[in-house]
Amino acid sequence: MRKISLLCICLLLGGACMAQEQEVKDSIRIEKGVFIAKNDTADIKAPMFTGGEQALLRYICNNLRYPEWAQNYGEQGRVLCIFTVNTDGTISNVRVLQSVSYSCDQEAIRVLTNMPKWIPGQKNGVITKMEYVIPIIFKLQ
Repeated sequence: MRKISLLCICLLLGGACMAQEQEVKDSIRIEKGVFIAKNDTADIKAPMFTGGEQALLRYICNNLRYPEWAQNYGEQGRVLCIFTVNTDGTISNVRVLQSVSYSCDQEAIRVLTNMPKWIPGQKNGVITKMEYVIPIIFKLQ
């Protein structure tokens, strides 16, 4: 029987991945999981999982279950999700940007939908709802 491991990677794994801005298109960049217009000069503070990135990674790894169907058929890959962090810290509008399979996608959505409240983002010091992007990796070993 093959050993199964589940990798959940938030965008700050190891503290290096999202510490730097990533160019996405000429007019958009991603900073700490949040899409920002390149010419936006506003002071933006990205939403944060209560306890920080390591706590987010622990939450995902502790709650994500590799779907049995996906295991049986050898499905693996990265589910890229986006969700809204509302002004009260609740999570809504979870959706998949990049799919692996229906079962993996639904498991990623389930875990993200059930997350506890976040610390909401701010724009120019005003609490604002923001979208957050996170990849979840399913890998069989």
